[in-house]
Amino acid sequence: MRIFWSEYREPAANAALEEQLYRSDASSGPYLLFYLNDHAVLFGRNQNPWGECHVSWCQREGITLLRRISGGGTVYHDAGNLNYAFILPRAEYAPERYLGIVVAALRQAELPEVSQSPQFSLWCGRRKVAGTAFALNSRTALLHGCILVHSDLERLRTALRPPPGWEYQGSGVASVRAPVTAMAEHLPGITTADVARLIAEHAQGGSNAVMETIPDGSRDLDGDFLTFREKFRSDAWTYERTSDFILKIPCPRGLLHLGIAQGRIRRAVLHSGNKITDLPILQGCPLTIPEDQLLALVKAQ
Repeated sequence: MRIFWSEYREPAANAALEEQLYRSDASSGPYLLFYLNDHAVLFGRNQNPWGECHVSWCQREGITLLRRISGGGTVYHDAGNLNYAFILPRAEYAPERYLGIVVAALRQAELPEVSQSPQFSLWCGRRKVAGTAFALNSRTALLHGCILVHSDLERLRTALRPPPGWEYQGSGVASVRAPVTAMAEHLPGITTADVARLIAEHAQGGSNAVMETIPDGSRDLDGDFLTFREKFRSDAWTYERTSDFILKIPCPRGLLHLGIAQGRIRRAVLHSGNKITDLPILQGCPLTIPEDQLLALVKAQ
């Protein structure tokens, strides 16, 4: 198994590396890719970001929002979160086997009460320590996950908490929320490099695992990489692929009903007592507009 360590820290760049390997035939694989991301919220291919996280808070805090090519639920990344991706020939797709490598590494690190759920997430006792997601095509399988090593869990909880009172109705796949823990709460001083080394050793079956480095900037002239990176950077991929939905937002003047299509407001109606008022000024606005600006437009009507 070839093992890579990406020195890119941009979430879109690491998502592009994953997809570039995934779109290959993996004939010289399987591959194992490790990376760390700057602050980011990653949600599944069929999820609604406004139902999963506080979009405008994340934007104010400089937290990247990114839609994955895989399914699964929403996760938070920072420098204390180790991300891994197994890219395999489709014929070798065996989730239990490859997740078993990660479980064995966490047990070797002496993390207590490590277990794997039927949904393939990893737990430390009654709290989740790692999420897992999958993508499959006719030739290749992607199994990737993120391990909370020494992540900022308070920031995680704030980022993944939609604004109070907001309610959405739609067909997106909602995350199953669970209590979380970080490995450092149980193993003070453990680092992402420690965990990556243990996983790599179990993956290669020895104590001297060979890890190839992908330097930051080394793929910046690669056409396929650039195409994938631009996709993950784009609003068209991140927001506009969201299925149509209705968002209800409480405001001082009543309850705002927004009909959303492709990440934009198609109709806005204010319900105030027995009165219903259309708000055409909001029509066409991207839903990425900060909520204070959105509510200011409502107030002005």
